[in-house]
Amino acid sequence: MSHLFSENIEILSSGRSERREEQPLLEVTNRQIVRKADDLCRLALTATGKAIEQLNFRLSENTGVIMATRYGPTRTTRKYLEETKQYGPELASAFLFPSTVPNLLSGTISLAYKLKGPSSTIIGGIDDAFEIAALILSAGRADIMIAGYADDSNGVLPGVELLSFKDGAEVYVLTKRLNSASHSLAMPAQE
Repeated sequence: MSHLFSENIEILSSGRSERREEQPLLEVTNRQIVRKADDLCRLALTATGKAIEQLNFRLSENTGVIMATRYGPTRTTRKYLEETKQYGPELASAFLFPSTVPNLLSGTISLAYKLKGPSSTIIGGIDDAFEIAALILSAGRADIMIAGYADDSNGVLPGVELLSFKDGAEVYVLTKRLNSASHSLAMPAQE
């Protein structure tokens, strides 16, 4: 964890989602985004909704989103590939294909909340997302950053079920600390 992150960045709220039955806690104007979301995006939207619900203010448009994933939308990609094998590439779902792109995570959150700050999904862990969010905040490119992690690979990829993480998402709302002399921030431990 960078020194810059620990002294200058503050966690405002957090949200977590592990159960697939949960519906996203969203107050979004475009519900079509939620309806079209695949499992991985729904997990991320639910965790984000929980984190935003804890805030006592509305997010500005200059809020950015950095999400991390180790395996991306594995279930959706697998389903798309199975359809391609079964029906051929010309009959594979054009609706499903865009959901195979990992960057859809941050894009879906940004669209759902009309956030226009920097947005990207990276291959890595939550610590990587925190570090990038801290750099963006420190550079003044965003007022607030949503940083998180999401995966839905357990039981889909061989050996992944043996890893310590569960299918789910964890999201934090971060901001630049106004008084850097205050206490140091401890980054949440990864499971």
